[in-house]
Amino acid sequence: MAMLDWNAYRQHLNVRIGEMAKLSPDTIKGYQTLTAAGQKTDLLGPKIRELISLAVAVTVRCDGCITVHTEAAARRGKRSLKHLASRPPSMPVPPSSIPPACWTPTR
Repeated sequence: MAMLDWNAYRQHLNVRIGEMAKLSPDTIKGYQTLTAAGQKTDLLGPKIRELISLAVAVTVRCDGCITVHTEAAARRGKRSLKHLASRPPSMPVPPSSIPPACWTPTR
């Protein structure tokens, strides 16, 4: 099995999110509002928020969320992400709890 090119995948995901924004702009606005609320209170700081987001992404095994939040955490100064590279076994997650951006299979 070939390794996934995470940079290319993240670019593909950004295109898909743009398509979703055209089809359902309120869905994207809702996500942006939720993100902005965390940034506005800034109780945790940007690095901690991204690491929590990354931990959730790994737990639900969402490749798209993992690649986006890994890049965002690195941008916010958390360069040592090797310990997060391997996915721990986790319980199956019901599809209804996975964000729509995660629904597109890549493999």
